[in-house]
Amino acid sequence: MLDIDETIDAFRRSVLDIDCKRMVLAQRKAGGERFEGQGYIRQADDGTLIFKIYVEKHNAKLFGHLEAMFGARAGKLYSDEAFYDLEATGHNNTRWTAEKVRLMPHWDATDMTVLAHGQIQSMTAYLDMPQKLYHLVLHFFEEYRLPLDRVSETEKHGNRCFMRDRAEFEACGAKFDVRVREGSGDTVFEIFSETAFPVAFDLRVQEALQYITARTAFWRARLQSVGKELNLELTSPWRKSVRTQFSPPISPASINFREHGWKLFEKYLFYVLKTDGTHWNPMAYHLYKHARQPVLR
Repeated sequence: MLDIDETIDAFRRSVLDIDCKRMVLAQRKAGGERFEGQGYIRQADDGTLIFKIYVEKHNAKLFGHLEAMFGARAGKLYSDEAFYDLEATGHNNTRWTAEKVRLMPHWDATDMTVLAHGQIQSMTAYLDMPQKLYHLVLHFFEEYRLPLDRVSETEKHGNRCFMRDRAEFEACGAKFDVRVREGSGDTVFEIFSETAFPVAFDLRVQEALQYITARTAFWRARLQSVGKELNLELTSPWRKSVRTQFSPPISPASINFREHGWKLFEKYLFYVLKTDGTHWNPMAYHLYKHARQPVLR
């Protein structure tokens, strides 16, 4: 069985490595190309998810990808059939899927063997772990400065100590448990609800976090209850804004930030929950464009 915490931690450190006993890459059109074999899913140095299939069976035209490449026109968007869907089964029998993958096949002209490889923007594992409540966990892989008011016992340099690293509150009908431990490289939002979450609730939480911190915010790992399953989705890094013009609505150095920060978070979350569909609220695009970036050291 998949160890969720271990998998997320390895992914955060860009060392995720999944050996797959079966991988299938299928073109997004009826009767399209199909590649099958064993392989792996790993991470590049920058954290991007990559895959490779040692193809044992396929129905592709020999060097057909070269014809498609030379036939492409500059400025023309890729059609849906230019992409592939990936399904992979790890050696622990965990099933992973990824949609709209761009294929980069390699044909060996000496023996006609094929390697299928490429990048994955996001992939999902399907876990048979029913939950009593609706459950959502978002990992942001950055340490945000937030109004934390709960302490946890920990050990530092061999000594027991207490750190203010958590916050608990209710917002928009859900219970939030937020964790940011110094040195963890992660900010975690764990959310519970007795009723189903609104559509794209993860994006709305992301937008509210971006608003109160004035920093870009993209979750990189999402754990969510879906019916009788628990789905784990991992995403490759996103491009970030380089502009630094927006400041937090409440200064993190102010006592008002600790006293009213989560109230402001809830107000903004309530506002963006009115957004239709699964796209960002228009205000979020403006904040993303002007949000501050963490200083790389």
